[in-house]
Parts: sequence; structure tokens; C-alpha cells
Amino acid sequence: FCKMNPTSLRSIGLTSCGSSTHQLEMSPEECAIDCNRIYHLYAPTRLCESNSTKEIGALPIVFAVHCFGCDASAMIKWEKVAEDFNFILVRPEGIRSSWNSRYCCGYALKNKLNDVGFFSQIIDQLDESLDYVRKDLVYATGWSNGGYMVTYSAHLFKSIAPIAGYQYDDIVSINNNSSTGLFQHHSLNDPLVSFEGCCKNSSTQSCCCG
Repeated sequence: FCKMNPTSLRSIGLTSCGSSTHQLEMSPEECAIDCNRIYHLYAPTRLCESNSTKEIGALPIVFAVHCFGCDASAMIKWEKVAEDFNFILVRPEGIRSSWNSRYCCGYALKNKLNDVGFFSQIIDQLDESLDYVRKDLVYATGWSNGGYMVTYSAHLFKSIAPIAGYQYDDIVSINNNSSTGLFQHHSLNDPLVSFEGCCKNSSTQSCCCG
């Protein structure tokens, strides 16, 4: 890791390029339980090589959201992509390896955790803390439960790329009637999360995983 230019930094304690882990205490208005959250950040080395934020310009933020039963380490391969293409990577950690994304899955769904609020507060924290990011340049990809999650929180992002999981119904109202770019990846013969929507098929378990 190399030391980052101090003019690029403020409050979150990011002092070098590469990987770092951060805690976020969600506000009482946004959270009832499990309010102490964790996310991992990757800053490309371009930030270390520039003398000012004017040289850097605005870098995109990309969320990479893990599956049900996984943790953020499942998305660590995105760090190389962030390095190669110069964006800030965020790998949030779900509580007990799960996300509350309306249909799916596990502990987070059962306890109605506000994971959309968690994502929103990460974006707010980075926007307030880093001079070289903008709220209108935030993107997301997610796998399975993470795919459900990025479509459930699509209004926070400029574009999303869900993989093997998406919101089946009422996506317009979920997205607060705003427009978000969508590049969807989903196998037609997916044995776990049906392309046509598990939740509509009474012969399968709820959402095939939740």
C-alpha cells in the first residue's frame, strides 16, 4: 500500500490505496437492531499517484454485494477490476451472511433489517468523506441475494447489474419511480432462483433460498 494524498481525505480514516475495512453505526431513525455495520473499501493506486483531487477527477463507486450464505470475501475478485478500471469498490457485509431484499433471505429478511438504509448511509459517508466521489456516479452488482438487494435498492444507483436474483414485482414503485440502468445476468435454467420468479411458484420454497 502507498500513502494517499492528504487533500483527498477527511473523516473515514482512509490513509492508503488498496483495501481497508470500515465500521458504520446506523442512526436510530434507520435501524432498530444490528446497527453496527461493516463494509470493505478498495481505492485504486491512481489515488496515490496524483498530487491533487483536481488531477484525479471524479471516480465512480461500485458496490459488489455478496450472496446468501456468503460474505464480502466472495466479491474480493472485484478489487482487481477496481484497480484496472479506476473506481472505488465497496464490498458491504450482510448480517449473518444475508440481506433483507423483500423476498430474500435468511436472518436479515426475518428480522426486517434496513439494508437499503445501510447502503444509503455508506454512500452518504463516502460522499462526505472523499473529495473525488459523487453521488450520481454510484453503481452496483450483486450475486443471488445480492442481486435481489441491488434491485431492491436500485434508486440509490445510476446503473445495476444483478446476477441470479432480481425483484419480480412492482419494480417501478420499489425504485421510487426513478430510472436506473439495468444489465441483468440470469440463466434460463437456474436450478435455485428461477428466471421467471420463484415466489410465484407454489411448488418451490419461498424465493428458492429465503
